[in-house]
Amino acid sequence: MKKYLNDPVLSLTASTLGIFRWAAFVLAGIMFVLSALVSINVVAILLGIYTPPEGPLMASKNDFFFTLGFLLTTGSIFYLMMRFLKALRELVLSVGEGQPLTLINAARLRLMGWISIGTQGIIILMMAFGLLGEALEFDVDIIYDIFEGILIAAVLFILARVFEQGARMQEELEGTV
Repeated sequence: MKKYLNDPVLSLTASTLGIFRWAAFVLAGIMFVLSALVSINVVAILLGIYTPPEGPLMASKNDFFFTLGFLLTTGSIFYLMMRFLKALRELVLSVGEGQPLTLINAARLRLMGWISIGTQGIIILMMAFGLLGEALEFDVDIIYDIFEGILIAAVLFILARVFEQGARMQEELEGTV
């Protein structure tokens, strides 16, 4: 029987995470659809079928490549966010069911750690290729945010190890009773 329905905090948390997850799914989908549309222009430019018009308000060839890179990396971040939220929601639901210390939850925490590292890697690549624009120049705040993301990943890996140990201890305890 699922006990999380009787706990309003867990129920609200699970519902909120579900909503955020679907929002990330929709945003990732939009980014990938826009990427496909921009890709058509990029391929047409590379094949010489299409030449962007010249002028102060018109896009250049580089603008199409910039836009494509931005959409693909942003879509990837939204996809990773969706996966992270899915794993976190499943973790919350398992707590509500009364079984938090399982090897499955340890694997979920480990996955969340790798997703956190992957997201930071994508952000570093975006900065390296200038895809974040001039509004987000490389400064102390961005360094702090990247450090924070890597620190969260480290905490998730440690928690995964704790959950793994807890699951093994629980199995040993059940075996002796």
